[in-house]
Amino acid sequence: MVEKGTMHESGAEMIEDKSSVESAAILGSRSMEPMADIDESEIVGAAQVRFWNGELALIFYRFLVVAAFLGAWQLASGHLFTTLAISRPTAVALALYHYVGSRSGWIDIRITMTEYVLGFFFGAISGLAAALFFASVKTAGKVFEPIMAACNAIPIIALAPLFIIIFGLGIWSKVVVASFAVFFLMFWNVYIGAKNLPVGLLNMIRVIGGSRWDRIRYGLIPGIAPSILAAVRLGLSTAMLGSVIGEFIVSVGGIGHFIANAGEQFQTANVLAAIIVVVTITLTCRGLVILLERRLLRWQRGSVI
Repeated sequence: MVEKGTMHESGAEMIEDKSSVESAAILGSRSMEPMADIDESEIVGAAQVRFWNGELALIFYRFLVVAAFLGAWQLASGHLFTTLAISRPTAVALALYHYVGSRSGWIDIRITMTEYVLGFFFGAISGLAAALFFASVKTAGKVFEPIMAACNAIPIIALAPLFIIIFGLGIWSKVVVASFAVFFLMFWNVYIGAKNLPVGLLNMIRVIGGSRWDRIRYGLIPGIAPSILAAVRLGLSTAMLGSVIGEFIVSVGGIGHFIANAGEQFQTANVLAAIIVVVTITLTCRGLVILLERRLLRWQRGSVI
């Protein structure tokens, strides 16, 4: 009786397997049928969905915002506001063409770029080194943390004349102003990021036999990399701000010097044209940093903007 029961069960299983195979084949053939019936409209619709949900859509929307702003500006100029106050987009475009196309314009750009790059470099390197030192030597960090906070509270525009007196009218006074601004951004971002690192991760690397370099390479650097790159993003704008502020106060050249002279002569179009050059330089550098960030933080791709 037992053998007979098992034979019935095995036969039932074979029938079930056969039916499942047949049903799978039927479903497979049915699932293949719509593929042949897909027309071009469905493909175009899917492509449109990908476009409106992708990065090209963001570029398109940004272009629309800029175009709407320029159109409203052109209509408001001379009607709601005087052209002396806001100028016109067409006049600004013409002033930008003349400024960028002139030899004096490229001299100003070169001076400001030199101050910008050197100020950002010295400020970022010194801020990173100070943050790592104070985060590693906890006693020094506790002593100097309130002093750093007090120095960070000093307005940069109040120190700019002092730096000009000490370092002269050349580019180095503007470099120091830009470095001072970038230093504290880098310091506080990295210092707080290093203090908040999980101690268990560093201890685990040490327990499994990792050297000091291994703890730095696999624990410290990946842990503070987001903080460093965030500080770099902010520092790019701050370094340009420090350079232009220094040129506003006193200088013999640079984009800030050009803006100050144009403002004194009520040349609004020239002022706005120089501002566009400043913004273009800053956004270009920021775009390069974003590309670098996406490459270095591929393990955090979901959090990268």
